[in-house]
Amino acid sequence: MPNQVAIDTNVLVRCLIDDGTHASDSDQTNQAKKLIQKCVQHQIPIFIDALVLIETVWVAKSVFKLDKPQQITLIEQILKTKQFDISNRQALFEALLHFVENPCDYSDSYIFVQALKHGNEAVYSFDKKSIQSGMKDPLAFEL
Repeated sequence: MPNQVAIDTNVLVRCLIDDGTHASDSDQTNQAKKLIQKCVQHQIPIFIDALVLIETVWVAKSVFKLDKPQQITLIEQILKTKQFDISNRQALFEALLHFVENPCDYSDSYIFVQALKHGNEAVYSFDKKSIQSGMKDPLAFEL
């Protein structure tokens, strides 16, 4: 029996979101949920890389059209699941706090939080919502 199981974005999305539009999606949803249930039943931690969580939020927004409050709920649900061994969990929580208070995407919140945490004084972006969320326009860069 494995001591830990890693899952990718496709499995996490299928486990959490089922729009029921395609039979193959429902099959994948069932398989993903069974995998998770078996891990929970046998107390096997499920590793989720930070990138998997960030991609999952992007898919939820772009493909399944989840609005911001729904995205926030999804992120909280994932981060608070004890069975999940999530890389960089604290930074993902910090990004969530930034995301809740700002108009940018969750991925941009994560980039912003991580950059500041690593000693950067500013993060530059062309994205207008990111600039409204604390990042700076590259045109404003001065030495």
